[in-house]
Amino acid sequence: MRLTGRLDAGWCGTVQDALSAAVRDGEHRIRLDMAGVDYTSSAGLRVLMATFKQLRAIEGDFGIINPSEPVLSILKLSGLAMLVRESEGLTVTSSSRPVAAPFASPHAAYEIFDSGQRGPMRVQFLGGNSPFACSTTCETMEFPADSFAIGIGGLGPVGNKSLSQAGEFLAAGGTASFQPTDEARRPDFIVSEGDLVPTGFLLNGILGVGAFPLLVRFEANRAAHAVGLSELMGSMLEIAKAQAVAVVALLETAGLVGATLSRSPVLVGADSPMDFPAIRDWISYSGDRVERDSTVLLAGIASKAGVFGEHARSHGNGIDAHLHAAVFPYRPLQKGHLELNRSVLSLFDGSSLLSLLHLLHDQRPIQGAGESEFYRGAIWVADPIATGTKP
Repeated sequence: MRLTGRLDAGWCGTVQDALSAAVRDGEHRIRLDMAGVDYTSSAGLRVLMATFKQLRAIEGDFGIINPSEPVLSILKLSGLAMLVRESEGLTVTSSSRPVAAPFASPHAAYEIFDSGQRGPMRVQFLGGNSPFACSTTCETMEFPADSFAIGIGGLGPVGNKSLSQAGEFLAAGGTASFQPTDEARRPDFIVSEGDLVPTGFLLNGILGVGAFPLLVRFEANRAAHAVGLSELMGSMLEIAKAQAVAVVALLETAGLVGATLSRSPVLVGADSPMDFPAIRDWISYSGDRVERDSTVLLAGIASKAGVFGEHARSHGNGIDAHLHAAVFPYRPLQKGHLELNRSVLSLFDGSSLLSLLHLLHDQRPIQGAGESEFYRGAIWVADPIATGTKP
């Protein structure tokens, strides 16, 4: 990228927006040509340093080439001379893990890694297919690093107060989070630290314990810009050569379509909350794609139509799925091989959990919002062994 003029308070916001857009487009190795810049203020220096730190955190690279004399002078005086690079170009490092033959779908390209994890993935279903079909034997459970869980639940021990706040729930990679249905409705979470293991409960949902043998990296084609959730999950089934997959993923999103529970299922009376118009008091649907340009932690199951029966819903293109997403402010994902637990924990470190969504495919004609779409991401994939349903 090339700058001319003054990098001061009046223009640093524009430069920051341009750099941020480049990073969101997947450019993690950036050179800034400042031969035409005759002045930079502290506001400009902060933009340069913020970009440097952001890319270094994901093993990218940012540097300045051809700095003018005034720019070079202020960089030296401020202790930022390490930002200056030679003009020969970028040094691209390759992953230390072998990559399998590439895979492609109509709107995305994929890299397939051996995650290094071994062992089966065992999946258990709790309650029924409706968010209001609760398990009759709900109990406090742990969610260690080798497990994932989605459904309706909460954190901490089972009790009258916690049950009355139960809402959308997601556990993965040594973390557990949920969207309370109380008045505040502020999402909460707990992460593994030392001997601390997240605890909570599921009124209904899916619990998986085991290993994810595959790591699949993907990026949407430049022309397509984003890839839909059904195409993405269909690709995971093809790559895993399976009828069904369990997944945990970190994704940069172009927009989500989903729903959140507004009231705890334990408050249901004699009347069905799924009937209209009562459903509007119990479930909140996204009318359009929401949370654009965010980073999400996603977990759940996907299959070819009918494999999981009532425990997964149609997401179009012959794909059934039950998936939850925890939404965070945008943070670029490091390219190449990633370790699941470390990557998930780092997302919670210093980031605000914005919301949790049960993802849906809104297939209504004309007014339907469609499906969730993503720019790029990392997906850990396993072929699950279903161990039955706990009523």
